[in-house]
Formats: sequence, structure tokens, C-alpha cells
Amino acid sequence: MRRAAPPQGVRVDPTDPGPWARVAHGPRGLGLATAPAPQGVELAPATDPLRPVKGVPFATHEAHIVADGGIAITAAPNVARTLRLPDMAPLFDRRPPGLMRVAGAALANAGLLCDDGGWRAVVLPSLGDLASDLGQGPTAIRPDGRRVAVVHEGAVYELELPGAATTQVEIDGTPGAIAYAYDGTLLTAVGAGFGPEPEDGSPIVALAAAAAAPRALAGHGDGTCSLWDTDAAVRISSWTPGILGALSIALSADGELASMGTPFADPAAACVVRVVDGAVVRHVDGARTIALHPQGKGMLVGGEWGALYLEPPREAE
Repeated sequence: MRRAAPPQGVRVDPTDPGPWARVAHGPRGLGLATAPAPQGVELAPATDPLRPVKGVPFATHEAHIVADGGIAITAAPNVARTLRLPDMAPLFDRRPPGLMRVAGAALANAGLLCDDGGWRAVVLPSLGDLASDLGQGPTAIRPDGRRVAVVHEGAVYELELPGAATTQVEIDGTPGAIAYAYDGTLLTAVGAGFGPEPEDGSPIVALAAAAAAPRALAGHGDGTCSLWDTDAAVRISSWTPGILGALSIALSADGELASMGTPFADPAAACVVRVVDGAVVRHVDGARTIALHPQGKGMLVGGEWGALYLEPPREAE
């Protein structure tokens, strides 16, 4: 890891594009322009204004806002970065061979990196190792950053951070995805659900839990999503996402909204959806990731072109 060099200046166009947008480079700088509404999906357009305020030129395929809104951890092929929010000041970067994915602890200065050697837990913003050699996953980090879970050779293990003291978790079957619920409970998805009894249907391959509410969003192998009550381990709803491609999913801290992106698939698009029914709230053509601020204070939008941080106008606060 190294302290990041100061970025080249990025002029940002502060125009609020509304809920439907596309990435645009105009005479006022990098920004978002108004675009047609997505077709063929249910819409619930956001009415609260958000405008770009800061930007960086670094490619950003995936992003998570952590440390209760103070830091963003981002990934592009072969490089992970930390940015201070809301000013988007680059802090550190790390370039392990094959780095492609990152994850973050919503309420703490900790995260996960995945590269050619597998997953590792790191402290933020410096990206220094807390625990390495965690395997290819699935893996998850608790919102408070004090525990990591991994699936290794069909078994599930939890590691305490710091120190990496390890405990095996007894479950039936091998999870296709894992996540930590708001209360620190480890959720393990086996088959199409994660309740006490296996569920038939398309298996869960991705799982994201809210940091401050008893909700989790599951991505299934057939491309559908399902919303769950994590206290009762029951399904609330199911729907099909409003964008195509290999999706990354993340849930807002209150469990009301989800961000979905295409870190590797084309065409690049990212959106924010209402999780109860999948209705699209915001959509950005040309973006690969959207990260929601845990306190609802804004969002980070990224792609090959760099990243923008959007927040409400001062007069709207």
C-alpha cells in the first residue's frame, strides 16, 4: 500500500440531472446529463435533488462507503483505493496482482480485498493487512469491522479482528453466499434461502445485508432478487432487476434502497432501486457502481471515466 499521489484537477459540472442520467463530459467539466427513463421496468423516480460536487479521474468499477460515511473504498482492475468523503481526497492505494473486488464494513474503518491470492481483510484508509490468505470465498465482514466470515473447502469459519482467532461455524450444506445482519448474526445462504430449512428454487449467489435494519437482499443465479426479513428468516418479496449483466448489489443502512451495478459487464449501467418491489429510483448509463452514504447524505457514482460524489444542495438540507 502507498499514500496516494494528489490527483489531476477534475472540473465537475454541478448540474442535478434528475433521477435518469448518463455520464457526460461537457464544457463545465465531468458530470451527469439528463437521460431518458429506463424502459421495461417499474419506475419510482427520486424527487430529492442530488448534484455532483467532487470528482476524481481514477477508474472505479466498484465502490463502498464505510466508516459511517467517512471513507470510500473503491476497486478497478489491479488497484484498490481509499478516498476521504465528502471531498473525494485520495488517501492510499494498493496494487496486488489481479485485484478486482472490494467490500467494506459500513460502520468501521475496515474492508476486504480480493486479488489473485484470494480475499484479505484490511484496515482503512491505509489498506494494510489485518488477515490474509482467506481463500476465494464467499466472504463477509461485520458492519462494525470486528469479525470476518469465510467459506473454505465447504466449511464456514469466523475470524476475529484484529488477531484472526478462528472458529468454525456448524451449518448444513455449503453456502453460496454469506453476509452479516445488522445485529452481527451471520447469514448463510444454502440453496434459494437462508432460513432453518433449505428452500427450492434458483440458488442465492450474492447477499447484502442492511447495517441498521433487519433486512437482506439476495441475488439468485437466474438473475432475480429477493428481499428477506433477517430476524424471521422469511422472504418479503421477489423481483427482477432493472439492469442486465453481472450485478453487484448493496443495501442501504436502513434497508429501504439497494444499489446495483455492472462492475465487469457491458453495457455499463448502475441504478438505485426500492427493495420492496424493485422499482427503479435512479439510473445512470455509463456508470459501473453506485455507493449509498449510510446516513443518506449522498452517493458515489463510478466507472472507467472516474468517480463523482453527489450530495443534496445546501439549500435542500
